[in-house]
Amino acid sequence: MKYKEKLLDLILNHDDDALMEWIGIHPELEQVDIFREMTALVEQMAAENGEDVHDTIPNFDTIPHLIDDYEDKILDEKLAEVQYNMAVEAEEKAFEKLEEAYEGIRESVIQGVLENPGNEDMLEVARKIVAIEKDAGAYEPENWIRIGL
Repeated sequence: MKYKEKLLDLILNHDDDALMEWIGIHPELEQVDIFREMTALVEQMAAENGEDVHDTIPNFDTIPHLIDDYEDKILDEKLAEVQYNMAVEAEEKAFEKLEEAYEGIRESVIQGVLENPGNEDMLEVARKIVAIEKDAGAYEPENWIRIGL
């Protein structure tokens, strides 16, 4: 029992506030271990005194289930956090790929205009892209300076 000495000290001193404060400073999953150990310790102490803890503490048999539920809640929250972080990371990667593709398209349009200066269709595509960038607040003149847009 990893926490036996500290638990015994706090339990025997009847200092519930100090006990809860001490438990609260530990990481949540460690708190689960502490609660389990405390439950076993209380049961052991009662047995050593010739008592059945189930007779002296009402609903004592529900405590392990409550601890399991608390652990499940912690694990569910940690899983949700990991899934959220993975989704954010996937979104960032997708956005980066989209940006790269967009930059490639922009460069292709610019090259098309430079290679065929008289091609009005390609120049019109470039103007439309510039207009979209301006509407979106993403227009950067240095990207288009080579073709005068």
